[in-house]
Amino acid sequence: MRAITADQEIDQKSKAARKYQLILMLVIVAILFAMQKSEHAYAAAYGGLVSLFLTWTISWSMRKANEIAKTDPKRGMGVLYLSAVIRFFLFLGLFALGIGLLKLAPLAVVATAIVIWMTGVIVPQFAQVKRQKRTES
Repeated sequence: MRAITADQEIDQKSKAARKYQLILMLVIVAILFAMQKSEHAYAAAYGGLVSLFLTWTISWSMRKANEIAKTDPKRGMGVLYLSAVIRFFLFLGLFALGIGLLKLAPLAVVATAIVIWMTGVIVPQFAQVKRQKRTES
């Protein structure tokens, strides 16, 4: 079995997470549309897209930090911390935009964002456990 680099591992985990996040988001939105709750479906789509965007920014910042850490590990850690702060404010700003300016249903935005975000956290963990079991056997 060929060894993979840290960047490749980040990309694999991130792509898997985003794929499952997108599928789950589409299922939630489809169910809400089927229940004729279009206002909530639009809000759920927005919350899901916020989570997808933040998942993408995490993988991007981790790749950048890895790249920088090769020459300056301390600066690489700084990139991770700075990107976490930026993501936090992006999260708040995007929620404020959706709920305040676009007048989307707050519960649907927040609940879907949390569910989709947690999918992005949990899926890579299960995938890693599955890979470890495969390599052990």
